Amino acid sequence: MEEKREKQFRRIICCLLPLCLFLVWVNILPVSAQTQLSASAQIQSAAPWGTETVKETRAYYDGAYWRVPAGWYHYQPTKDVWKDLLVSNSEDYFTDYYVAVWKKADGGYELAGQIGDVAHQVQGSTSVSICWNKDVDYYIQIVSDSKETFRLDVSWTLEITRPEVPSDVTVSGADGKTEVSVSGKEELKWIQYTVPEDGRYKIRFADAKNMARVDIYKLRDGRLTDLGGLVLDFNRNYQDFKKGDILYVRCTSWQDATSYELSIKKTEEHYYEENKEHAGTVRSNTKASTVANAQAQAVIEYLNAVYKNTDRGLYVGHMDQTDKNVLKKLAQKITEGCTTETQKADAIVRWVGRNIKYDTSASSYSPQVFYTRTGDCYGDTMLIADLARLCGLRAAVAEGWKADLTRWTIEELSDITGHAWNYIYADGQWRMYDGLWGNYNMTDPSAVAAKGYYSSGVEGIYLIGKGVDSSFASISLDAWAQVYQNGEWLLLQYGMPINAYKRAYWTDDDGEFIREDETGVGWSSIWAEDRFYLVFAEGYQEDING
Repeated sequence: MEEKREKQFRRIICCLLPLCLFLVWVNILPVSAQTQLSASAQIQSAAPWGTETVKETRAYYDGAYWRVPAGWYHYQPTKDVWKDLLVSNSEDYFTDYYVAVWKKADGGYELAGQIGDVAHQVQGSTSVSICWNKDVDYYIQIVSDSKETFRLDVSWTLEITRPEVPSDVTVSGADGKTEVSVSGKEELKWIQYTVPEDGRYKIRFADAKNMARVDIYKLRDGRLTDLGGLVLDFNRNYQDFKKGDILYVRCTSWQDATSYELSIKKTEEHYYEENKEHAGTVRSNTKASTVANAQAQAVIEYLNAVYKNTDRGLYVGHMDQTDKNVLKKLAQKITEGCTTETQKADAIVRWVGRNIKYDTSASSYSPQVFYTRTGDCYGDTMLIADLARLCGLRAAVAEGWKADLTRWTIEELSDITGHAWNYIYADGQWRMYDGLWGNYNMTDPSAVAAKGYYSSGVEGIYLIGKGVDSSFASISLDAWAQVYQNGEWLLLQYGMPINAYKRAYWTDDDGEFIREDETGVGWSSIWAEDRFYLVFAEGYQEDING
């Protein structure tokens, strides 16, 4: 009897031992499991975090990942995309935890994904694929008894293995359209498409459930080459193909059954820059006369700020000492006998007008203008400014156009040869001089504008008048411009301060948005008051983790 009991005990131990070993193995080794919840458990009307504090994920970004303790965290994606939420222990690989991701939805909160659960926590590195929707609020819950931090990352779901060339395929028609239906992630549908001509092609699908996954491959040397993994930009991908390329498109689902139309069609990408488009429209629809007065006023404001009480107005630094001595003696001779600053300014301008022959092919370097007695409008004004400075008068060269400003728009003026004229500070006033057109000693900016002068800048620095759209702040619609407005230095890109720069983007033939430029941090330097000033332009680049 005793022997019989011992045999029964041994049989029980033999049965329980494998079960015990299995349980130990499950609890020691890391588990990566995603629980499948019933439909009734997917929606919760009340906030799932209850009274707990929800923190922002960006506050825990270390430059590569989020490093967070257990708790609740808010995250808002910047685009529609399927991506993995990767979770790993930062310190102890065997720490137990589970993660739930809730999505703000109509009527409450929807469980978007889950790693483990309360009864079956996981260890080590785990992940779950989630359909992230742009500008939707997501709440990530990490539950653990440990006080350590966890590393979170949102990144692309990648495929490791290369598939074989399938034998069961649906050949797409000439229009590149195919109806696709799959019952779930276990079912695969392969579509074959032969490229009819060289060009850029758009592979697109529209799946209302956001469940479809589409992978693109090209047949090369009898093998399939991955052309981008899952389709980018949520449901579209753009690729350059050659005539005769054979594509294999694999269609499946992330989870549930879904149906959609797959489309492959040739298209073009079109580049737009919102600032450039805006600036071009404004400049093409505005007569120069409407802003000429404000621009002329801006010249005086700028000269008072930068040239009037500084050495900038007297600075002659673009010639050697020999040439400087020659021109200084000339200035003294021209102004000999003058008793006022205005008389000196008049004498210098009239001497240049009488002695320098106008020649658009001549040098603009003032000593060369003097030696050859020829110069264009800019060469004349450079010589006038240097002669005025060398006899103690502050002077500057203004740039722009001389035209019938009621006739031309700003954009039309940019196609016309520009003009240059002088401002000389004499007897307490800035006086405008243009020897070429016979305009002397003009002290009223409004009168200057009325004479047909449109002022775009002074000696390389563009100006913006008060109330004037910054799109006018250059002779041509340059990508970058250094600008002075209302006492501030600005760096513009297509007429917009760079820290307020509107996006540049691409669309396709269907008008669908493809992608946008990332703005960065730029800088430039401006020479003023005999020194360089850095002009910083703050940009902003958004990262999925930051």
